[in-house]
Amino acid sequence: MIDAIAAHGRWVDPGLPNGQNYCYQLIARTATMVQAAGSDIVCAVARGDSTAPRGSITLNDGAPRSGSNVWAGTIQLDHEAPTGMQMRLALPDGGDSGWIPYQPVITVPAGNLTPPTVATIAVILRDPVGNESEQYVDDMEYVATSSVGAISGQLRVDTSLGDADGPIAGVNVIPDAPTEAGASTDASGAFALDNLTPGTYQLEFALPGYSTRFVANIVVSGGATQALGVVRLTPQPLFRDGFE
Repeated sequence: MIDAIAAHGRWVDPGLPNGQNYCYQLIARTATMVQAAGSDIVCAVARGDSTAPRGSITLNDGAPRSGSNVWAGTIQLDHEAPTGMQMRLALPDGGDSGWIPYQPVITVPAGNLTPPTVATIAVILRDPVGNESEQYVDDMEYVATSSVGAISGQLRVDTSLGDADGPIAGVNVIPDAPTEAGASTDASGAFALDNLTPGTYQLEFALPGYSTRFVANIVVSGGATQALGVVRLTPQPLFRDGFE
């Protein structure tokens, strides 16, 4: 017997074994013992953790397009332990992975897709006690290789003021087109901007401790890579001018 006024419209059935299925029916009765018809029967599985997992999925680190027929899918969990986590993928070619163990990075083939088209991937996460997330989705333009180009180069230290030569890692390489993805230089100072729409670009090279540099009038053609060679940045040491 439940006092409806004291329950404030809610009722919790505590201490149930995890994973067991339980069914309930509400039968209301007035203070004068007049009984109403029973409600529909509602069933549910008892779970120790009733919070659905949260996360996200991205194709090729969020790149707007790709001319490759194989992509990288990154699945991130939001404050969830990966142990026992499962995922189910809706693949770009319409395939369904079924429930598989969680993987942070997967290889995603284009399958039967023909460019130009939009490739869409979706994932649902399921934790060890069976809670399922909402569907997370990402998409990307799948284009012919001949319709996109690239820019490559290497960042090194400018030696004109007596600084030692060497590669510069972690430089942010930012194109002036807001629809194009940037990049960062690796340990060897190298970078590559792939899958660019043909056109003329200006690149910004920025890293704290170095003077920002701009390189303009870089022409990108479809199916080709424009190699910039070495781009040099000038260090800005705190006491270069002798002030202490």
